[in-house]
Amino acid sequence: MIQCKHRRNGAQGSPDLQVINGTARQIHGADVAVIVTSGRVTGPAVTFARQ
Repeated sequence: MIQCKHRRNGAQGSPDLQVINGTARQIHGADVAVIVTSGRVTGPAVTFARQ
């Protein structure tokens, strides 16, 4: 599953990744969840993604 986020100002945080991960796997049955953003990704979000 791929989800795109447009951010003029701001960042994708860990809660955003947690929601995408949960819905991608449980609801959509995806093996891989990918997020693409025009903004930045916070440090805690990177840590969560690496898990």
